[in-house]
Amino acid sequence: MPRRDTLGGIVHAYQKYDPVRIPPPRPTGSDLLGSVMEHALTFGNVDELTDEQLAEAVVLDPEQIRGLGPSLSALRQMLEERKRKLLQQYETEAAQRAARQQFHGEAREAQPPARHRDAFERAVAEEQLRRLERLVVCPR
Repeated sequence: MPRRDTLGGIVHAYQKYDPVRIPPPRPTGSDLLGSVMEHALTFGNVDELTDEQLAEAVVLDPEQIRGLGPSLSALRQMLEERKRKLLQQYETEAAQRAARQQFHGEAREAQPPARHRDAFERAVAEEQLRRLERLVVCPR
């Protein structure tokens, strides 16, 4: 068992380092690249590690990457801003109006069978494409 007079050395005595009273400068926990360094010492390099082996060797604590990138709320704000700019630049009301006019114009020219006329006119008035598709695919 080491005693106080056998611990340390010239450098430690000069810097007044007391290993019994002062802990080592680094904690004894695992570091980020410890496994990679062990592999390098064993095999001489890290070229033999595959992506899977590297992923298993490196363990990241979520605390280590805090603040690395934008938060979810910041990302959401950026996307909302892009959406707002796009909607300002590309006006859609004119295209919707033209599509609605073309739809109603072609619906006026259509001649559905008499037994489906009421359902057809209701679907056109409500602009329900799904109801129109059901009339075409499976008429009753």
